Amino acid sequence: MKPIVILLLLALFLLVSVGAWLRSAGTRSSTVVLGKALADAQAEEEKRLATNPGPSPLAGLTYRDLPDGASLFRLSRDRVDTEIQLRVEEFRALSAEGRRRFTERLSIEDQYSLIQLAKRSAVFALRERSTEPCRIGLNALAALDLARMDPRDVTWAAAVLGFALTELAADRDQLYDESIALALPAMAEHLTAIREAHREGVSLQDWGYRVVKTSDGPALVETGYDDYAPGIDLLAVAVRGCDELASERYPRVAFEVATAIPEVWFGTQDPHLSETLQRSTGTALVRRSSTGSGEDSLDKQLNLLFIAEFPSEEDAEWLAARAPREVPGQSATVAFSSGRILVVMVSGSYEAGVPAAETVGSLTSAMDRVRHAVVHSPIAGSP
Repeated sequence: MKPIVILLLLALFLLVSVGAWLRSAGTRSSTVVLGKALADAQAEEEKRLATNPGPSPLAGLTYRDLPDGASLFRLSRDRVDTEIQLRVEEFRALSAEGRRRFTERLSIEDQYSLIQLAKRSAVFALRERSTEPCRIGLNALAALDLARMDPRDVTWAAAVLGFALTELAADRDQLYDESIALALPAMAEHLTAIREAHREGVSLQDWGYRVVKTSDGPALVETGYDDYAPGIDLLAVAVRGCDELASERYPRVAFEVATAIPEVWFGTQDPHLSETLQRSTGTALVRRSSTGSGEDSLDKQLNLLFIAEFPSEEDAEWLAARAPREVPGQSATVAFSSGRILVVMVSGSYEAGVPAAETVGSLTSAMDRVRHAVVHSPIAGSP
């Protein structure tokens, strides 16, 4: 597989998420230019740093190093949540000038930590059946400097909180009034527009998530827009498979349902490939990545585990036989079928000039562990 193909596939996965931003256009009237908002934010950040604003109130607090820090599916309260919540409460108690200085000292990374707290707070609210986490989440958004971030990220986080508020039948105006009063003018205006847009409630799927039940209570899992009506709980199978793969190389994981397996990962040009893949009753995806950084890190590697159900064992077996392939130094794919379940594992580099860290041999060894999880999963259940 050519490097450009891998880059395009990565872009495809990113655009699924960006689609939620685009669907939020009802809260904005300006034209969307992907990447421009972040470039503008970086320029504003450089101006901020030039003023020597002082130490950040969130110094040392980040979700970046938590394996599930970016997930709303497998999350539990962490010290980072507690510490950032305390900082948000401190922000709330400050004078108007104190709040301005608080916001001024936040780095761009700090701002996205507050965004993540807001999203996580929505899940905590659903689990606790309490609006208090939503209040904290909205106030976390109020602390942000809109000029130094992509406003759509705020809209996205507010939509997740808005869904929780709808589910809890909360007094939306009371909670928003508090956060709007705390915010700088641009953010106050943005939150006011969001509140009005959410008057009739929030469709969670429009923002790329769906609610699922877990042993810890409700959670949110990323969702695509393909058909998803499997006869077994594919997400549970994906979790078991992921747990079997737990490693220091790729500790960060994200889950998605209602996606599809791209044809490009199969080592065949058979004309029946497309129509066979389209017969899937549902597909779950696990994205695995490194938390490392630096020239020799694994953070430029694409690691995907697809688990799909098909109407017949013959479909799954036919596809499994056509998936294995390796393009030395670029990508590797392995697969197996178990009954009507097809499992495909893909690994490769998504940056030109960076070799793939895995081979068919190493993926086959990892897949043996996944096979054990799939074979011993229940064959029926509620998706």
